Amino acid sequence: MALTLVGNTRKTSTVLWSVRLFLATSALLCAAAAGQRGASPVARTIEGAVLDRAGHPIPGAVVLLEDLKSLQIRSYIVQEDGKFRFRGLSSDVNYEVRARFHGVASSPKTVSVFESRPAIVVNFTLAIKQKGPTPANRPPVKTS
Repeated sequence: MALTLVGNTRKTSTVLWSVRLFLATSALLCAAAAGQRGASPVARTIEGAVLDRAGHPIPGAVVLLEDLKSLQIRSYIVQEDGKFRFRGLSSDVNYEVRARFHGVASSPKTVSVFESRPAIVVNFTLAIKQKGPTPANRPPVKTS
């Protein structure tokens, strides 16, 4: 079906230009809206350390990260330095983090979707009794 405009060519030209501008603007707005819906949330990191009351790292402690949206749980076994890190976490999900070591568990800490920082630090102090003296080459971990 063809559109035929008869009459003043200046008016015809203005009408066609207006229609093209409207269609182009509509296409751009639709593309922008589709892009916003499909945009992935910013990735963030939750990191920290698991320490005893004296500030020494607890190697072998387990840190559990629960996605409160899907209820999936990820775990991290703390190494000699006592530190842990969960990377690539969604910023539109609430998380619950807790630490455990030989039956001693921390209180859970919640990281909210309202936390806007890309790197969140969560430290745990567990009330455990270390067997034997703490080696001198393992100083307390400084957490800032």
